Parts: sequence; structure tokens; C-alpha cells
Amino acid sequence: MNIKCKFFMNSAGFFTPFKHSPQLVKIIALFLILLFLAGQYLQRNTGYADNGDFRRVNQLFTDSPVGFSAQTPEPGTPERAIRYYNYWLPEWNFRPSIPSIYSAFSSMILLWIPGALINYFFISSTIVYMVVLSIFPRLLVGLCIFFLIVYFSGFRRYTYFLLAAIVLPLVLLLSAGDYAAYFNSFYQESGSLVYFLLLVTWFLLRGKFTNKQFTAIGYGLLFLLTIAKTSNFYFPFLFIPLLFDLKKAWQNPKWAVLILVLTLLPVIFTIQFVGDRGAANRYNSLFFGVLVSSEHPEQRLKEIGITDPDAIKCRTGFFSARGTACYKKYQDKVSLKSIGTFILHEPKILIHHAERLANTMQKTDNGRGKYAPGVEAPRNEILYNGWALLKQTYFPQGWTFYWLLLAEVLIAFFLKWSSSHRLVQDLSTLNLILILACWLDMWIAIFGDGIADLVKHLFLVNIMSDLSILFTLAMVGIALFESGIFQPHNPGSAPNE
Repeated sequence: MNIKCKFFMNSAGFFTPFKHSPQLVKIIALFLILLFLAGQYLQRNTGYADNGDFRRVNQLFTDSPVGFSAQTPEPGTPERAIRYYNYWLPEWNFRPSIPSIYSAFSSMILLWIPGALINYFFISSTIVYMVVLSIFPRLLVGLCIFFLIVYFSGFRRYTYFLLAAIVLPLVLLLSAGDYAAYFNSFYQESGSLVYFLLLVTWFLLRGKFTNKQFTAIGYGLLFLLTIAKTSNFYFPFLFIPLLFDLKKAWQNPKWAVLILVLTLLPVIFTIQFVGDRGAANRYNSLFFGVLVSSEHPEQRLKEIGITDPDAIKCRTGFFSARGTACYKKYQDKVSLKSIGTFILHEPKILIHHAERLANTMQKTDNGRGKYAPGVEAPRNEILYNGWALLKQTYFPQGWTFYWLLLAEVLIAFFLKWSSSHRLVQDLSTLNLILILACWLDMWIAIFGDGIADLVKHLFLVNIMSDLSILFTLAMVGIALFESGIFQPHNPGSAPNE
């Protein structure tokens, strides 16, 4: 037994028989980078169909897809079936327009501008290609991969283990079709992904920069993450304590006011530029949310003043024909007060909501077409969507998912208290934030828009829960190795190397 431990767990790395070799690390790093590039290339013709949200953020670049005379074709026409839900449309008319009342300012727009300029000056001034718009977001995510490789290479004893436990799965995640398809779509979710990964990477790299540099750039990334999507409004409350010294706030009132202002500024900004979606969100939260989860829907409707027996048929999305008609009919009842009344009189709705959220986890295909008209999906699903299939098959759903989050919280607290290793400390801190963010984001999704597009709205939750699993495995591996439980051969490296 001891011989096996020495062979597989020597001082060169964790679960590896190889000595630490800079040349081997470079080869592995090159392989991971090439694997990421190959994954992005494979997904170049993959994107999601429009569910009606594109016009909220794409008006600065286009007013309609190529072959369509209008942004929104008339209902019942053949154009309508191709335009929405069923097919990814890779080419759009390059006709910028002034954003309308339906628009929402998102930092995702900033990520599309470099690609739009490349498209305009070097490819076409009349057609904008989604694959070109996605170049800069993909580049930034690739830089995160590169910097994580460089950072983990500094932990000589654990380099191979960290690259295998964190970087390789992250590359596979970003290369899966269900995830990468957002890059080629006018959805704000890809902005959340890019800025979140940048912020997490920046936090890990903070030791390479001065405190002022870390705080300034970190806050800039946090601001951009918050305004990428309105549902991200909670992130400043989680990350501000990592960027600023809150101890000064207790001693200096001016410092406390400054931190408060910097916390609320991106929150106010993202709420102010939400666009004209408040009515749809409230309707979905009521009729397509709490009403769906209620065990006594007729009684709950009567309690908010709706006695019409046909109102029970309104359990559908706002943008369906029935949903639009229901909103017009019961518009005066669609309010936060009505939603609160449902929950106050039937608290069990929260349990049903929690169950529905957990059962939706690990489902990454949002149900929209991912390929252009006439293009068949590739047959090798493992190659094109491997990580998503792995999640759907083996990752926990239902109440087991919540037990997993609880176990990860306990592990993070324990290791933060018991381990002195710098990376374990950082990963445990990040994990606590990730898990809290998962919990908040899930409830914001279902109360913000009911069960409408729930898989899409849980996109970032899936990203964060995947990362929390990877970080937990990395923390536990390092902590076990540091404890000496495996009695490695020639453990000459310092604990925090």
C-alpha cells in the first residue's frame, strides 16, 4: 500500500507518478489551450434561437435577420416560425438603430463592439455575423483559462492535480454546445459568464498586483458583471467585502459611506436600465409562478379578487396568446402584493418552488433551436456536448442538489478554519460566495419570471454550481495531501508553495 502511495502521490504532484517538469507543464498547458480553441471552433455554427429577448440588446447592431424585412414578423406567417424559437439565425442585417423602450442597457453590448468593428471593416458592412460578434467574449474566456494555467503552475506540488481538477473540466464546460451556444446569440447570459469568470480569475491573481490595482480593476469587473443582466444585482453585496477593507468602515464614517455608494451604484444602474419588462415579469411570477406551484389555485385567486373560473387557464407565459389576453383582463391584479398574498396564505408554495428549481438544475438545453434552418444537429453528441451530458447523467438534481450545496458549505467552512494553505483559503472563500450566489440566483429566477425560460435563467447557477464542485474537489485534495495522510515520498516543498 505504501509503495502505491509513493508512486501515485509523490512530491511532484497529486495522483501522478511524474516529477514536476516545466517542459511537461508547458505541454499540458498547450494541450488545454488547443483543446479550448478546438472546442470553440466546433461550436462556431451553434447558437440559440431568439425567444423575443434579442431586441432588448441587439438594436445597436441590427434591426432584423438576413432575409427578414422586419425585426418581428406577423404572427401566423412562415417567417414567424423561422424567426423565433426554432432556429439559430447566424446572419443579421448590419443596420444599427436607436434603442427603443424595449431595450435594456447591458455590459454585454461592450463585448460585442470589438467583433462588430472587425465585421464592419474587414468582412462586411451590410451583414453582421454572430460568429464574428462572439470573437471577443470567447477571447476573454480563453484568457481566463490561460491565466488560471499560469497561476496554478506556481503551485509546483499540485500543478498537475489543479490543471486536471479545475482547468480541464472548465475547458470542457466552455466547449459544450449547451454553454457555448450563448456566445453566438443575442442573450445577456454570455455577458454574465464572461464577467463572472474574469472576476473569479482576478480574485485568485490578486497577489500579483498592488491592493489599489486589485480593488480598482476588481470593482470595474464587478460593476460590469452587475449590469450584464438585471438579475445580477446581488453580486456587489457578495464581492464588495473581498475588494474593500470593511474594518476601516467601522473606524471611518467617510469610508463606510464610500463603500455603501460603490455597492449601490451598479445595483441602481442595472435596475434603472432594465427596459420595459416589468409587466411581463410580474405576470409570469404570479400566473406562471406561484399560481402553478399552488395546491389550491382557485382559492388563492379569489383571495386576490379574481373570481372568474377561467382565470385558472392563465397558467402560461406572458408572451403566449393566452398570456397576453390574461394580462389585459387581470392587469390590475398583477402586482407584488398579489404574489405576497399567495405565499402568505400558502407558504408551501415556497417548497414547491424549491423542488422545481432543484429538479431543473443540471438541465442546460434551454429548448431553443441551436442550428440554422436546414442544418442537422451533429450525431456525435459526446464530442459536441460532453460536459452537458455528464451533468445531466451524474450531477445531483432534486433535494440531493441542496444536500450537495450544504456539504460544500460545511467543507468550505471547515477548510477555511483548519487549513493554512493559501489556495485552499482562497478557494474556500470563493466557494462560500458561489454557493450563496447559487441560492440567491435560483430564487431571483423563479420570483423574477416564474417558470418561463427557467433553464435559461438558471444558466449562471449551473456555471457556479459546477465551479463549486471543482473547487471543493481541489480544496479537499490539497488539504488531504497537506495533512500527510498519504505519506508522500520526499515532501520537500513548503505547505504554501
